[in-house]
Amino acid sequence: MKFVFDFMGVLFEPGHIIRNGFYPLLRDRFTYEELKSAYKKAVLGDSHLLNSMVPVEEQRKILLSVVKPKFDFSMLKGIRAYGLTNLPAFWGFSLYETYLGNYFSGVFVSGAMGIKKPDEEVYRRITGVLGKDIIFFDDKVENVNNAKKAGWNAVLVKDDVVELIKKFL
Repeated sequence: MKFVFDFMGVLFEPGHIIRNGFYPLLRDRFTYEELKSAYKKAVLGDSHLLNSMVPVEEQRKILLSVVKPKFDFSMLKGIRAYGLTNLPAFWGFSLYETYLGNYFSGVFVSGAMGIKKPDEEVYRRITGVLGKDIIFFDDKVENVNNAKKAGWNAVLVKDDVVELIKKFL
């Protein structure tokens, strides 16, 4: 059995990273619309604009100051856990390396894949790598429904993700 977890809202506290993290710190250099536009491109794999606006070292610092884990990930040690996120590649891999690398087997990042949830192709590609023996945790109904279409056991996270995970361990 493989466990696949959405990042924002499941593993990490939900939040608007651009609105609540990047924009307040960078509003003297960029408009909200400029940052959001660069972010949207980076989520699908084109990070050139975002990286030209904000150096990656500064992105990492801001990201790690804004994004907070929802629980102690050590409870997942010993299971085959993977992350799945709609973040720019550098952001997804930074969060993985900082918080998940000791406990997770890997991560799938839209910014590296060039495609994002809820596109059904995301789930097909991951199924091609991991097989269908997957339990998926996400906080968005559309993502859960499309994962189910791909043959995954998908769980909608509404409240305490730790209690949901314990049901499957």
